[in-house]
Amino acid sequence: MIPSASHAQSSITLYGLLDMSLDWSHSGNRNTVRMLSGAQTGSRFGLRGTEDIGGGVHVNFDIENGFTLNNGAASDSTAIFNRQAWIGMSGAWGELRVGRQNSPLYVPLEGKFDATGASTIASGLNSFATLSVRASNAIYYGTPDLNGFSAQVMFGLRDSTTTPSSGVNNYHLTATYARGPVDLDVGVQSVDNATNSSTLKDFFGGGSYDFGRVRFYAAYHHAQQSDGSVDKNVFSVSAAYRFVAAGSLALTYSHLQDLTSAAMNADHVGLMASYWLSKQTWVYASGAVLINKGRSDYVLAASTTAGVAVAYPGADAQGIELGIQHRF
Repeated sequence: MIPSASHAQSSITLYGLLDMSLDWSHSGNRNTVRMLSGAQTGSRFGLRGTEDIGGGVHVNFDIENGFTLNNGAASDSTAIFNRQAWIGMSGAWGELRVGRQNSPLYVPLEGKFDATGASTIASGLNSFATLSVRASNAIYYGTPDLNGFSAQVMFGLRDSTTTPSSGVNNYHLTATYARGPVDLDVGVQSVDNATNSSTLKDFFGGGSYDFGRVRFYAAYHHAQQSDGSVDKNVFSVSAAYRFVAAGSLALTYSHLQDLTSAAMNADHVGLMASYWLSKQTWVYASGAVLINKGRSDYVLAASTTAGVAVAYPGADAQGIELGIQHRF
């Protein structure tokens, strides 16, 4: 006999985000004009659902596909739900999820360290940070808010695409204290490559303080690849000014200290203005200058868009983006 589910309440939501911008960049002796999808936030659509099964417990799921709005192509043609595909349960005890998910170090942590939300070329974190964005075969647990404190842990399992094909491939841990004007965050991540020959370890720490119309941010990021190819510190300070209720202006500065023998250091200064046209649509403008030191060749990258390669090692990069984003 199938038990009655007449008490259950469920809902399914179709949601999406459309982000489009025009981008001009100057990289050494080269000018490039492009139309880009995902400079501020990656364009996507998805289905999100929840069912109340009683006792304060809900069954939840999210399946999400990323695409490029300028040409309609899938971000990953090999996976229909390339961004997220998970199911889980939540209650007063927290939330448990299994499936393909964003790393808690990436969402929401990285965006909380930057006055731009780590978006567009105005954020030096987009150009300098090295981390793994999401993981498949992942098991996630997030605690409830405990007087401002919360934590998240996620493990990603190996599969037939990795060597070996079983065991843990990656782990992610974050902790947050957010109460009143204060937001303090810390997170670590460790990700083995597919052949288990090298491991990327990441650390993020920082926070922000809201003074009313102005909020200040500071962050520190360390990334190290066990094969020696990556070993760097990234320092970032920024501020956001709400000049009107619907608009804000953000200024950022980031410094990359390369700890490898290559000593490829760099600095980044960015500016971003955004204005809400409605509850679901806003426009933004960003500008940035990236100063490469020695033979450094870093580029002005945005949230989900790659930057234009500099014309030669040591060349500086400048750029401007004008965009619009709509959420539904």
